Amino acid sequence: MEQGEAHVGDTLAPIDEQLALHAHEDIQSPAPSLGSVCGQLYRYNGHQRTAALRDRRTGKVVALHFPAALAATVRQALGKEVETWGRLTRNVHDQVESISVEGLAVFETSAPGIALDDVIGVLGPDWTEGVDSVEWIGRQRG
Repeated sequence: MEQGEAHVGDTLAPIDEQLALHAHEDIQSPAPSLGSVCGQLYRYNGHQRTAALRDRRTGKVVALHFPAALAATVRQALGKEVETWGRLTRNVHDQVESISVEGLAVFETSAPGIALDDVIGVLGPDWTEGVDSVEWIGRQRG
């Protein structure tokens, strides 16, 4: 195929400079933008000041580049759910590939669940006035 021609299937068609320019622009990655990503921080490299998180929304890996001032914060967040924000770069499919981190917040984890066995009998035998639970609920419903 020669320059200035496009080959689609069995058809060879000439393309002009303007069409070639538009096609080239369409396959370029979008310009960086400001935004945030939430996910689990799972990789940290303090020497290169890089980290990675798995995007909660897409499941994709997002590379993080952070300033020295945030190194301790990023290191302490390793293995935790975080929200990070800054300058995002995206691929041609508009998926976030990397963030130049300006800030990072760790999500507070909820308390671990309580097993049913841990609460059975916690209210004592008197709270149902001596009747079984089925009868007690029936009385409450009237």
